[in-house]
Amino acid sequence: LEGDENWVYCMSFYPDENQLVTGSRDGTLRRWDRKACVVQVLGAHNGTVWDVDVSRDGKMVVSCGVDNTVHVRNGASGETMHVFEGHNDWVKSVEFSRDSTRVVSGSDDKTVRVWSNAKHQVPVQVFEGHEYPVFGACFYPDENKLVSGSQDGTLRVWDQKTGLVQVWSGHIDAVWDVDVSRDGKMVASGSYDKTIRIWDAESGETMHVLEGHQDAVRSVEFSRD
Repeated sequence: LEGDENWVYCMSFYPDENQLVTGSRDGTLRRWDRKACVVQVLGAHNGTVWDVDVSRDGKMVVSCGVDNTVHVRNGASGETMHVFEGHNDWVKSVEFSRDSTRVVSGSDDKTVRVWSNAKHQVPVQVFEGHEYPVFGACFYPDENKLVSGSQDGTLRVWDQKTGLVQVWSGHIDAVWDVDVSRDGKMVASGSYDKTIRIWDAESGETMHVLEGHQDAVRSVEFSRD
């Protein structure tokens, strides 16, 4: 698939897995059809797009970038539905909750923020505690908790009702990405220390350390099973 005019930094599939959306260094979001090889420009940020996610029903796309904003767009037309403002530095990570009513974002301003698609004026919650930029954040399946990974080398688990729950240490360099398994029992993290760690999602104990990469691991994701 060709059409982007600069480096592609992120992508996410639509539910039908025939279409996908990409975010680029040129600031654009593009929707691709793998069969027809058709590309549509959905919209743009003022600068590099760092992350993108598609809602489970395929009706919305969320993106973030170096303009310190989070954009929610119509997944078909690209029309802007919400622009979330509040981060004071680049936003590196975004993800929809499973019911698509909320968005979690992680930023170079060291915070994790949760936004509501119904009340989009200000973040619903702001979680502070990381000592360096937050590169990855995602919801647990129950959506009451979320996990974040940071340049400070830690993962932090947050309870949306009570705040910080746990700090997990093990990586010896920045944590770039995190993901929670569909059953909520495991968390995966990828790091600049060239390893992937699998954690027990409840206790925070390291279950596996996967080695073999020769450079930083910037992305991790569990299979559906």
